[in-house]
Amino acid sequence: MADESLYQYFKIEARELVSDLSRDILGLERGDGGAEPVARLLRQAHTLKGAARVVRLPRIAEIAHAMEDALAPHRDSSEVVSKLEIGRLLEQVDAIALAISALDPPLPAGAPSRPSALEPFERVRVGIAEMDALLSGVSETAIQLDGIRRGIEAVKQVEERLTALQQQLTDARPGPALRETVEEMRLALQHARQGLGTRADSTDREIAEVRGNIDRLRLLPTSLLFPALERAVRDAAETLGRQVVFHTSGRDQRLESHVLSAIGEALAHLVRNAVAHGIESPPDRVARGKPACGEVKLKIARHADRILFTCADDGAGIDLDAVRRAAVARNVISAASAAVLSPAAALDLIFSPGVTTSPSLNEVAGRGIGLEVVREVASRFKGRVSVRTDAGIGTSIEIEVPVSLSSVRAVLLGAGDLLAWVPLEAVRCALRLGDDAIVSLAGRSSLIFEGRAIPFIRLADTMRRATAPNSADSRPRLAAIVQADAELLALGVDRVIHASEVIVHPLPAAAGRVITLAGAVFDAQGNPQLVLNPEALLEASNSAPARLTPEPGPTPHVLVIDDSLTSRVLLQSILEAGGFKVDLAVSGEDAMAKARARHYNLFVCDVEMPGMNGFEFVARTREYDYMLGIPSILVTTRGGADDRRRGAEAGARAYIVKGEFSKDSMLETVRGLVG
Repeated sequence: MADESLYQYFKIEARELVSDLSRDILGLERGDGGAEPVARLLRQAHTLKGAARVVRLPRIAEIAHAMEDALAPHRDSSEVVSKLEIGRLLEQVDAIALAISALDPPLPAGAPSRPSALEPFERVRVGIAEMDALLSGVSETAIQLDGIRRGIEAVKQVEERLTALQQQLTDARPGPALRETVEEMRLALQHARQGLGTRADSTDREIAEVRGNIDRLRLLPTSLLFPALERAVRDAAETLGRQVVFHTSGRDQRLESHVLSAIGEALAHLVRNAVAHGIESPPDRVARGKPACGEVKLKIARHADRILFTCADDGAGIDLDAVRRAAVARNVISAASAAVLSPAAALDLIFSPGVTTSPSLNEVAGRGIGLEVVREVASRFKGRVSVRTDAGIGTSIEIEVPVSLSSVRAVLLGAGDLLAWVPLEAVRCALRLGDDAIVSLAGRSSLIFEGRAIPFIRLADTMRRATAPNSADSRPRLAAIVQADAELLALGVDRVIHASEVIVHPLPAAAGRVITLAGAVFDAQGNPQLVLNPEALLEASNSAPARLTPEPGPTPHVLVIDDSLTSRVLLQSILEAGGFKVDLAVSGEDAMAKARARHYNLFVCDVEMPGMNGFEFVARTREYDYMLGIPSILVTTRGGADDRRRGAEAGARAYIVKGEFSKDSMLETVRGLVG
């Protein structure tokens, strides 16, 4: 049995060789490079055979030897390697990859299996140039530190002169010699201070460069994904009888290893999906005036601190009617709702579990899993996925993820003795809070920002820390407006300190689980500072009860919407008697116009109205920023269970039947929603 450390080195080398073999066999099939690919493949198979024998893995060595035997006749021959031989070589590569995977420890019970082509990138070789750059930076830092040591030695000499001066002051009266000594020491100290400052600045720069090089070493090139993806396209095309050429660009972009592995899995689904659902059969393409061979393109590009993966095909495009039917068949949406979906909303259904437009189940498609995985991966790594399609022209799906999840640009916020980081991209702005800025809406603390109410939470609340009623954190001076997905929230703080690039470390298990925390940052003294998770903050702010008792705020303003004059006057009199301001609207359209011009705390709406009915109006309030978060009450003569269900689905917070309510119950319901 070979030494375990030797196995580790073998697995690193063998996986690289398997990737190279797969890439060059596919290149051989395309006719790339004349005789050179055969010679390169022979060298790779021979190297793999020798390495396998060193660690006593005869099965891998035998397969590699068989590959040599198959390739040798083509080394000095102009004869094209047949498709049958290419297929056999790829099968041998798969067998080697499977044998290498068998060397890994078994997965924990219940852990999902992983295709052999998409092994985790936990260990990779580092280029000599990259190591040279890192070594150069470390060496330069050592030089700067040596200069700082010399500066410290100069300061020591001044200390010795000060000791001598102290002795002179003790033994004799001050004279010209003493003044000269003092001036010499002043100049020496000034020179030492300037020298130390310069060296410290230079050392900071060198350390930053070393850190940048280390960060770069942690990021792996996206080119590691290409062989497996090209193989996935080839296998899908062969299975389905399609002709496809695969183009790639952006091979030198870099990502963290665990992100790269997961993105590789998502991209494998995308390229297979492009072949299965996009590229038409050769006869169909020719009939439509297209080349018989379709194209799948994978473009990888970096935009600031994000990387975009775009998978595009020149196929038939997505049949939105087929998507609607598939979603209805899977009970994802009702037939009535599917019929009125916008094209964009219908397109979004392709990411729903089980939704597939494939007419039959085969090895490549039909289970409706692939695109669900794509969206899950994007969400897991704080990214997004979008899709565009043109009938008869093709489809493009884009995944966007951060370059690094552990290294982020963040802003440090403080409240009292609490400090916490928030990702800078999530912070919209900071604003100063007046005495009555925080109000209570529906039992929750809220802040009116840009004409609408958004949740408010104090920094102490995010860390489960109780605050005294009159403590600084209970009356924050500032609010950082934080964006989580498409939502906004206000985070109460005392100060915004500074922004910086930070490395986020996971919290230790002993710290317990606090969902609002994403990890920790260590300051220059090694003290941990917590990093907040914007999405979890939003969830916490929506669920946490209001703890702040504000000064009496403005009177809540209610908009009553009813086409009946009698009902409008009755509701107005009840609400005004209860201390509320009331405006009236005669239709849903009239209410929409009034809501654009003024902020309301509550809508009280009839159901049966000409034009936009009450269900539609309540649903629309959830689509526009200026009405988002404003509660609605439906007041109607319709008391059936189906109507109540429709009201709840539309988003109404209460449903009152006109013939059953009283003045007191009406006011109790309203006060429960707006205070």
